[in-house]
Amino acid sequence: MKQLDGESIVLIGSTGGIGSAILDQLEHDSVKLALASNQPELLEKQAAAQREKGRAVIARELDVTDEAAVQAFLVDAKAELGYLDVLINLAGLSVPGKVQELPVEKFELMIDVNVKGTFLASKHYLQLAEENKGGLIINFASAASKRANGGAPLYCASKAAVTMLSQATQINALEKNVRVSNVCPAATDSPFWGDRKVPRELFLKTVDVAEVVHFILTRDNHVVIQDIDFESLERLK
Repeated sequence: MKQLDGESIVLIGSTGGIGSAILDQLEHDSVKLALASNQPELLEKQAAAQREKGRAVIARELDVTDEAAVQAFLVDAKAELGYLDVLINLAGLSVPGKVQELPVEKFELMIDVNVKGTFLASKHYLQLAEENKGGLIINFASAASKRANGGAPLYCASKAAVTMLSQATQINALEKNVRVSNVCPAATDSPFWGDRKVPRELFLKTVDVAEVVHFILTRDNHVVIQDIDFESLERLK
């Protein structure tokens, strides 16, 4: 198990329930943070809270589908925080609906945010990575990437693409000694669900997911957690 003190962590999608829980999990690690979100007011409050703890923080409102913006964010983060040890691609969204009902614009939105956003951040992170220093990319797919859900089939498809993108990215990332982990939590009780009528009391908690992420972060650099999926026991009953 390695210590995270002094490492710089990029967290894209930081203001959601899981993002906030990850920051809570890092409470006792002296890390530097580059935070990005499309919720500027929440982001500023989050960044201010982290700075009050004495951490170096760069925070930016970000459209993950805008390549120039993603590249600039990562370049600026490295300039301000130093070498970027970790990238966590957490930004994502879901639009429920059957294949025969969903408008193509909703499909394109999910592909853009969930897949293109992961690709762009990974691309520009790897361009900044150095072979002698390595790094770690944690991509958020979903249990839905492996088990079809008729209520959100296009979300399943987009997250399946993230899972395969993670595997292929690992092959490309070997030349920079960067590890890639694909995280596939099952349904998690967070604001992600909005006002949808779902049995949140049966779901994983955000802290459960954050603990898994922290486990990956603290593995020694020769260990690659390639893929991990997990579920709430109550939902299996």
